[in-house]
Amino acid sequence: MQNEEGYEVLNIHTKPKISSQPLPVSPKETSTQRQCPADWKSDGGKCYWFSNVTDKKSWNESIEFCAEMKSNLTTIQEMCDLGFIWSQIPLSKYYWIGLNILHPGGNWTWLDGSALNVRLFQITRSPGKDTCGALSRDGIYPENCESLNPWICQQ
Repeated sequence: MQNEEGYEVLNIHTKPKISSQPLPVSPKETSTQRQCPADWKSDGGKCYWFSNVTDKKSWNESIEFCAEMKSNLTTIQEMCDLGFIWSQIPLSKYYWIGLNILHPGGNWTWLDGSALNVRLFQITRSPGKDTCGALSRDGIYPENCESLNPWICQQ
């Protein structure tokens, strides 16, 4: 085969090199393969710990428990996180998550300071004095922070 100038064009096919060295792993791949502590569940590079449904604490006690485990009450920012968590909790149970209203008349805020994504969650009931967020399989509900519920920690 010749190109426009009359030179022969050679199609040389080389064999791919086989290396004995492992292929580099991108940071995204390593984040999804994170090693979680024993009794924790891994999903999307995050580690979750779900209390037993019979173990119940107040919202503040749940925060303290998670802190002792070098974690926080869970923050849910994406639908894939929500789907995983919903798959792990039973119907008709409420779990403490890291969501609350800091000041009367304020907005729902995660423990990391970020605002609740209203496209992901709609809290339909008015909080009144119930200023801590509890997650169930059908949404997030305002709950009295002194109520006793199971909880979800996240690393």
